[in-house]
Amino acid sequence: MIGAQLYLAVLTTTATSAPATHWTKLAPGVEHALIAARAGTDDRGLLEVVRVDPQLVRFEILAASALGSPNQTAGQWADQIRARTETPPKAVVVINAGMFAQDQSTHVGLMACEKELHGTAWNKRYESALVIGPKSGNRPAATILDLDAPGMRGEAGRYRTIVQNLRLIRGPGESVWKSSTRRWSESAIGLDRSGRLLLLFAREAHSMPAFNARMLRELDVVRAQHVEGGPEASLSIRAKALEVDRQGTFETGFFERTNPHQWALPNVLAIIADG
Repeated sequence: MIGAQLYLAVLTTTATSAPATHWTKLAPGVEHALIAARAGTDDRGLLEVVRVDPQLVRFEILAASALGSPNQTAGQWADQIRARTETPPKAVVVINAGMFAQDQSTHVGLMACEKELHGTAWNKRYESALVIGPKSGNRPAATILDLDAPGMRGEAGRYRTIVQNLRLIRGPGESVWKSSTRRWSESAIGLDRSGRLLLLFAREAHSMPAFNARMLRELDVVRAQHVEGGPEASLSIRAKALEVDRQGTFETGFFERTNPHQWALPNVLAIIADG
């Protein structure tokens, strides 16, 4: 109920200037914000953001095929994580790990976790990689790499987990999505200039150039990847201050109507704050 009330309160406002974004702390290293559409732009509805300090949280890629479980909604995945231990984490956030094939299972880019492969080989069209868990050296706990930059595929191999997806923004903050009239609800993962990961969700359908412009303007994003669009786009949060389940809706040419519930997903990214 708290989440629904907050969502409706922000939805009724439209920013005309540039007020500071209000961040709510959900747990150490995890903050949440709802950003209203700005007048005079192509913004649509709210942009919901979970901002994460990679050094203070745990990351998990959950793949139904590896766990021998059915596909589940983001909310069900989050509840499963929270139910594992006698003392639940301070916060659990779950978002799509990326698009999947028609078999309703296989990630369409490379998804490698330790020695397990849950996706295909490198996809030449996918030029963004979320990498988690450096094997050695003084590297971020998690970051996003541009795979077409010199040496970055080799750098990706120095991490235990690689999740390859379509790129929205390349460093140091350039939108690369071609102009299009197609629109959809969006789930994305971004990286800001301070090295924090951003889990982003917009239920109202955007064109991707408009969504990119919004990320760049509001959140100082330097890199970002598309992880799902339309009704399958999802975000779930489980924390003392906020419990919500979000689901996308409209997608041009695929699902042009209202969607009242989350769809089951085979692969998700979970952010877990224990402390």
